[in-house]
Amino acid sequence: MLEQQRHVREFMSPVLTQQVAETLAVIEVRKEQGTKPERIWFLDRQEKGTPSMAEWMGY
Repeated sequence: MLEQQRHVREFMSPVLTQQVAETLAVIEVRKEQGTKPERIWFLDRQEKGTPSMAEWMGY
């Protein structure tokens, strides 16, 4: 495990390390405030039935 962590440290650039640290800090602040996470994925529409090939092709 420690060997793997050493390899990760060698691989990560200082810029990436800083961005990860900043992101984790923001996440911790949001957790403390009770803010809900951003919805990255959301349902556009929900339909039932068989899709029409013509609709799928844009006709």
